[in-house]
Amino acid sequence: MAGSQKAPVGASICRSGRTTGRRCGVVQAKNVTVNYSGSTGLRGHPDQRLRRGGDSGGAYISGDQAQGVTSARTA
Repeated sequence: MAGSQKAPVGASICRSGRTTGRRCGVVQAKNVTVNYSGSTGLRGHPDQRLRRGGDSGGAYISGDQAQGVTSARTA
């Protein structure tokens, strides 16, 4: 990694998770809270397998810039 410059909306981004593997997409929004239940992924999202238990700690990368890690909790 070359740094941690914030990716803008529209930038390509990938993340890796132990359970779901590598997934890539585009930054669609920033500073948004997403609520989901359980550990089966985002409810109502077209890709229900977006995140699953075991993915926590996986990196989010845009280009050569670190963006963060997967982290979630259930209510």
